[in-house]
Amino acid sequence: MNKQALLKVHTETCRQALAIMDVKNNDYSGGEHAHDALANFKASESLGLHPITGLLLRMQDKLQRLRSFANDGKLAVPNESAEDACLDLVNYAILAKALIIDERGISPEDVPEPAPMWSYPGLDDELE
Repeated sequence: MNKQALLKVHTETCRQALAIMDVKNNDYSGGEHAHDALANFKASESLGLHPITGLLLRMQDKLQRLRSFANDGKLAVPNESAEDACLDLVNYAILAKALIIDERGISPEDVPEPAPMWSYPGLDDELE
């Protein structure tokens, strides 16, 4: 795979991950009128687990599915692909970052825009 193809995979993965998070968050956080989009992860505290630890356990499930795929070349559950597990991992990483921001008490409005570490000419146009 060349670099352009890799960047295309990245762009499409981010688009798909965002769409999945938008839909799934309603189900996992208490419905479309819920006030805390991270409520399901914070619920792990009732089991004595830090919310990020609870999230990491869910990530481990996805990593185990990918390990099974790597070992067997297929997955037994037909409606959950290896690619789906990758999308879930992307979203879990973003959710972990959101939990860290939330735990630090930073308001979403106050989260600074990250300074670009590098730039890809034309990539911003691709992402829109």
